[in-house]
Amino acid sequence: ANQTAKATDEIGAKIAAVQGGTADAVKAIGSITHVINEMGGISSSVAAAVEQQSAATGEIARNVDQASAGTQEVSRNIGDVEAAARETGGAATQISESSAELSVQADILKREVGRFLDQVRSDKDNMRLMTWDDSLSVGSPEIDQHHRRIFEELNGFFGRMMHGEGTEGALRMIGTLSRSIEDHFRHEESLMGRIGYPDLAQHRAEHQGFLSRFEGCRRDVESGRPDAARALFEFAAGWWNGHIQTQDKAMAQFARNKRAA
Repeated sequence: ANQTAKATDEIGAKIAAVQGGTADAVKAIGSITHVINEMGGISSSVAAAVEQQSAATGEIARNVDQASAGTQEVSRNIGDVEAAARETGGAATQISESSAELSVQADILKREVGRFLDQVRSDKDNMRLMTWDDSLSVGSPEIDQHHRRIFEELNGFFGRMMHGEGTEGALRMIGTLSRSIEDHFRHEESLMGRIGYPDLAQHRAEHQGFLSRFEGCRRDVESGRPDAARALFEFAAGWWNGHIQTQDKAMAQFARNKRAA
């Protein structure tokens, strides 16, 4: 009985040991399964990486081909640049020669302009915008004298402006000229009234039109508008020549006929 009990205990211990070993084996098998699964994932990652590497290698090969073609293109462009540089060198030589010639011409022009300006300054009192001659005479000594004085004042104004008179000086001369013209117009209109000139109203309207335009030119000079003085001269010269040749000569002829009647 003692031996049987002892054997039973040994058998129980062995069974317990077998059960413990079985549990350890199951646990080990689970670990192995987990490792196998991880290795499967790693294998997939390695396969994907190999595939990506293969694609990258192909891309690198294509880029190498493109770089080779680009190098050949650069070589051709360098050749073109060298040819252009040689042409530019020749053009630069021509430009340098032309520049030297232009410099000489500029010096000549500068001297000529200087002489011209010196002449303008020295001749300021003799410069003429308007020239009086017998074709402008209306046959009335008094009216002709008025016209000559206005011409002289216009010419004096022109000469001083060409000499570089400032705006203040120009306005003083315009004021003097304006007073002379207004005095002449009043005298002429009074004469036409005394002789009963039939076109007095039209003649007076032309006088008023001139004074209005002349005042506008004066304001332009006063405001400093470029070329205002030149515009005043051109207007005055054209108006006086035309007015004398038509309106004043017609009026003077009427006066002579009136006296002869």
